[in-house]
Amino acid sequence: MLTTLPVEQAVGIFLAHDITEIVKDSHKGRAFRKGHIIRQEDIDHLKRLGKDNIYILTLETDE
Repeated sequence: MLTTLPVEQAVGIFLAHDITEIVKDSHKGRAFRKGHIIRQEDIDHLKRLGKDNIYILTLETDE
């Protein structure tokens, strides 16, 4: 199941998808890769990217 969680509560959670960073007239690329484990030091970067909430994937035992 895919749900959302505030980034401040997401420390230790695996990202369910890539998060892209776009810097005008500079670059566009992956800031965080799918499967990245969110650390406390990632929170400010995620907030700068406009991510107040992130998607998390919860798998059931039969999935």
